[in-house]
Amino acid sequence: MSREILATPNKTSQRTEHPSGSFLLRIWSEPREAEGEAPRVRVFLRNLKTGEESYLGDLDQLGDTVLRQFQGPDELP
Repeated sequence: MSREILATPNKTSQRTEHPSGSFLLRIWSEPREAEGEAPRVRVFLRNLKTGEESYLGDLDQLGDTVLRQFQGPDELP
C-alpha cells in the first residue's frame, strides 16, 4: 500500500500519513439471457501497485473492495 507523507503547516514539523493508491477500473454491461431483463453491470479492478485483481458482479461492491486495499478485512464496518 502506498502512503503519501504530507507536511503539516504548523511549526512543529509533524508529518501525517494518508493512504493512497492507483487502480485500473473497467466497467461494462452484459446482456441477460432472459429477454426483457436489464443488462448486468460487471466490474474489473486492479491495484496497480500490488497487482491484486478483483472481478465484481455488482457495482455496489466496488467501495468495499477498494477499502480492503487500505484496511484489513476485519476493520471494515
